[in-house]
Amino acid sequence: MKAYKKWDFHGSSFPENLRSRGFTEDGSDNLKDFYFRDDGFKIWHAIKDYVKTVVYELYENDAKVATDPAVQAWYKEVTDPARANIPSFTKLGTRSDLIESITNIIFCCSAQHSAINYSQLTYASFVPNRPSALYRPMPEKEVEDISNDYIASALPGILASQIQVLSMYLLTMPPETSDLLSELAATREVFPNAHVQLMNNLKKISTEIKKRNDALVAEGKTPYPWLQPDMINASIAI
Repeated sequence: MKAYKKWDFHGSSFPENLRSRGFTEDGSDNLKDFYFRDDGFKIWHAIKDYVKTVVYELYENDAKVATDPAVQAWYKEVTDPARANIPSFTKLGTRSDLIESITNIIFCCSAQHSAINYSQLTYASFVPNRPSALYRPMPEKEVEDISNDYIASALPGILASQIQVLSMYLLTMPPETSDLLSELAATREVFPNAHVQLMNNLKKISTEIKKRNDALVAEGKTPYPWLQPDMINASIAI
């Protein structure tokens, strides 16, 4: 609850979160091969372009947003201490405000969630990487060597390990094709122009990511597929 009260809706957005940690979109941070950043910005901009097209189709100017009772009721509900209680939620007075807020929500529930969720199997299915629990206390003092017997007794047993691996497998099962961001079937007919634009952008991004990953594999390196558009859920599907 304490952490939630300090949560910054705008500051937690993909671009702002990375900037706050010193990562830049243009690569001026001199960090190479940070594919979560590189692919993430491509997906962020594709989603933002989609949202902008829809918002501009629905609202001809900022005043229409500021006086839309549904939009303002949403803002009041989200910031109301008795309801969602997110005081940092962006005031929805302009089309730009609405675009930024919706883009943030869509990206968090689609791309960011998928990137974190689907990479779990690779990492956590090897239980020593991230054991679900430890069964011995951590050493009280820093020691150079911990015996293998102590480590083995601290890790989960066979049954608990099997449950963890199975859980990771279930959590990372691929969704139905229609539920993917690269399809976005739910709104295809509602906003056809924005849909075509998004599909074209995502196809371009997909081609770029696959080309890079194929090159990485050819070099014997680990690919980063987690923000491949055909691996991104349109929303949280767990």
